[in-house]
Amino acid sequence: MDTSAFLPGPDVQNIRLQDSCRLDGSDHISVAYDRVALRFVENALDPAHPKPRLCVPVLPAVGG
Repeated sequence: MDTSAFLPGPDVQNIRLQDSCRLDGSDHISVAYDRVALRFVENALDPAHPKPRLCVPVLPAVGG
C-alpha cells in the first residue's frame, strides 16, 4: 500500500502526490526529479510565500 511510509504525529503532514495531481505517476526513484513534489517542499520550507500547486505529467523512473 502506498501509505506504508506515512508518519504519525501532530506536526506531520503526509502527502500522496497522486491525490494532488492525477497526472503524477512518480515512483520511489523519480520523486527526486518530480516538480509536483518539489513545489510541496518549497512551500513547506517557505510557508510565508507559497507558490501555486503544479499538476504536470510525471513518468515513473524518469521524473518530470
